[in-house]
Amino acid sequence: MTTATFLLLGASIAVPPVPFADRTPPPFADRDGPLPPAGAVVLRDEAGLVPDTLPGLVPTDREGWIAVRAGSAAARDPRVHDAIGRSSFVAHAYVDRAGGLCWPGPAVLVRVRDDADRAAREHALASLADAVSMREFRAVPGLFLASLDARDGDAVLARVAALAAHPAVEFAEPDMSFTGRGSGTWVPNDPGFANCWGHLNAGQSAGWQPGFDMRSTYGWALTQGSPDVKVLVIDVGVDQAHPDIRQLPGRDFTTGATAGIAGGGPGNSCDRHGTPVASCVSSPGGNGIGTVGSAPGCTSVSARCFVTSPSCSGSWNATYSWTANAIDWAAQNGIRVTNNSNYYGASSSAIEASYAATRAAGMVHFASAGNSGNTAISYPASLPTVNGVGALSPGGQRASFSCFGPEVFVTAPGSSVYAADVSGSGGYSSTDYTWVQGTSFASPYAAGVAALVISVAPQLGAAAIESVLRDSARDLGPAGFDAEFGWGMVQLDRAIIAAVDCPGDLDDDLDVDGADIGILLGDWGSGSGRCDLDGNGSVSGSDLGLLLGEWGPCT
Repeated sequence: MTTATFLLLGASIAVPPVPFADRTPPPFADRDGPLPPAGAVVLRDEAGLVPDTLPGLVPTDREGWIAVRAGSAAARDPRVHDAIGRSSFVAHAYVDRAGGLCWPGPAVLVRVRDDADRAAREHALASLADAVSMREFRAVPGLFLASLDARDGDAVLARVAALAAHPAVEFAEPDMSFTGRGSGTWVPNDPGFANCWGHLNAGQSAGWQPGFDMRSTYGWALTQGSPDVKVLVIDVGVDQAHPDIRQLPGRDFTTGATAGIAGGGPGNSCDRHGTPVASCVSSPGGNGIGTVGSAPGCTSVSARCFVTSPSCSGSWNATYSWTANAIDWAAQNGIRVTNNSNYYGASSSAIEASYAATRAAGMVHFASAGNSGNTAISYPASLPTVNGVGALSPGGQRASFSCFGPEVFVTAPGSSVYAADVSGSGGYSSTDYTWVQGTSFASPYAAGVAALVISVAPQLGAAAIESVLRDSARDLGPAGFDAEFGWGMVQLDRAIIAAVDCPGDLDDDLDVDGADIGILLGDWGSGSGRCDLDGNGSVSGSDLGLLLGEWGPCT
């Protein structure tokens, strides 16, 4: 076999000829109409040359097949080039109607017309004389499956087009790989849900990477959260009457009252920020309006702790005690999660002590990492008892504005976010919804995932909840923790499953047994997050009791 120069997404290499990746993907339509190109190449990696942690790979959910996104680091990696050279089949990928990837395989399905005479029938099938195998379906006369000796998905589509044009052929189609969403997913009917790439990214807009999302529809099929699980939104106030935010009446702490005063709504015309933040937590799904938060069945509670500048520049003023009072009030009222999507211009020992004491008592805290695009993480996200959250863009990268560094715990969607706005003309837009971006909106998405975990496993403490989010995150960048992405992108379904399945399965072998006891005893007396099953900050007899209570195979 001769070799040829193969252009993979902009990189020229010499491989056996697979002459398609240097061309624009051909149009493809199934019975219901055209499907958009996914901006990716799919290949069989028979030799297992491509590590699944390589940045730029797109999940295919089909064993043995990998997808490489255009312009990504993977597209430039020599291991990918080598895998393509050895692959038995390579094809352009398309986005199917379930939001997954689909691509043609090396086979075609063709049916000849019942009324075609024998000569026409034989003429139509003669073009498949080079097929490796061809069989007719017994129950469907005239329907054939032909396996081709082909390495090129575009060539398969061309064969299909030629067959479909034959007058004796009723239909012809490639044997496509595709995805589906059955009873294992829940897709809300909210009209703005198509804008919510963070929940379901099907490549709805140019540059959006299909499959790069929080797997929300899978998670919501397991739980949409309990209304008894509440998230405190520390901000400038949340529109208390917005029909698309599930919330309880909030409190206004800007008067200095220790327990706040009834309210929690915006106090002036510039208090806009808190409403879309709360929307990212608890905009309900399936109500037929607007958008959806990450925990659509949980409840937000507004804590107005800042007064926005009348210039509407986004700056605000506050005192230390307003935040400390809000956290203290939350602890007294059974609130398990807090979110603070703000950057403080000063640090406080009282605020730090409030976060630390309530975390030790079981509350879990989230805050935005900041939007300056550098390694100076915002306060209070920089505190060790607060989980800093960075922002991701729909194309699969860290958002350019997102701060990064060792204090970033996880990342979540934070660019091109569609959220509820202050009602009427008083918000960011003239409607009740708006497009926003910033780590301000990544953080409440992550806080909502924590609320879902608590909904299914309320016995877990803060450390255990954080361990669930850490261990279930989708790893991005270098393997394991890194300063750009933290532990990775939060994943709803995996976090929920990790919370309810087997916290005692410390070695991840789907069985709680003596090996897990050995791991726990090895961390005895430490604050190990994985072995601290009750989240009290120490590995002790209570953790051993929880492990023994789960003894046996995981279910």
